[in-house]
Amino acid sequence: MTPTISTLGIATLVAASPLVLATLGAVLTYRAGLLDIGLEGKIAVGTFTALAWAAWVPNAPERWWAPLVAIGMAVVGSVAISLVHAGVVLVGKADAFISAIGINLVGLALVPLGLQAVFGSPGSSPGTARIVLPHLHEALGSLTWIDGAGAIGALVLATWLAHHRGGAHLHAVGVAPDAAAQSGIRPARWHLIALLGSGLAAGLAASQLTVGSLGIVSPMMVAGRGFLALAAAVVARGNVWPAMLACVVMGFGEALADYLVTVTHAPQFLLALPWLLALVGLTVAAWLRVRRRA
Repeated sequence: MTPTISTLGIATLVAASPLVLATLGAVLTYRAGLLDIGLEGKIAVGTFTALAWAAWVPNAPERWWAPLVAIGMAVVGSVAISLVHAGVVLVGKADAFISAIGINLVGLALVPLGLQAVFGSPGSSPGTARIVLPHLHEALGSLTWIDGAGAIGALVLATWLAHHRGGAHLHAVGVAPDAAAQSGIRPARWHLIALLGSGLAAGLAASQLTVGSLGIVSPMMVAGRGFLALAAAVVARGNVWPAMLACVVMGFGEALADYLVTVTHAPQFLLALPWLLALVGLTVAAWLRVRRRA
């Protein structure tokens, strides 16, 4: 069946939503002079904590407040692991890249271990723990209000970076931390804010993947979205709206791949379409940067 433009458009928005939310955190850390490659692990932790609490609450999926609690738990989990990351880097003076790799390994390993411990199966959470946000409207397909949170967050972040003193301080720390420190700006403080903001964004992205769409947790559900979000921020050089555009393009690639997989015999190649788009974007961005310097 050939999808209509509206169907493909809605599928693109749903696919782009977790990327948009995660990219807000990637942009924030990029502006602070950090590349948070630990986003993948932070999202993974958030997906697990979003629904793990349901195992201890009788009839949790039937409660009207269950999706809100799940979102809160996802944010708590992601922010908590971000706080650990910040402590290791800012207090322990560990290498940011090495510690971020450790966050990814811990996060991706925690999900199957946690699923086994809480639900008795490392594959996915059971249907009895399924919690899903109600859809906005029949005409909007599977879109929920958390999908709109990304657009609101992008507007808020872009305005804050462009017009607030805090945004200027964050940029100064990212460009010249020593000069910023000499002018009275504390780089460690802004690095902490950026990493915690990244955790908040990762938690919201995890919420979209769990209660916003599937309603379950599985070890492979993050599927590299943290790295794609980081690629979007790098391609856009920390600018919010170009990064959002990159997310929509990659979301379109995912939605198109999901459709084409059903009508072709090359699913492995097609499922790599968002990654190919990210690779092309990174290559073009690097080429343009070299051209400007020349």
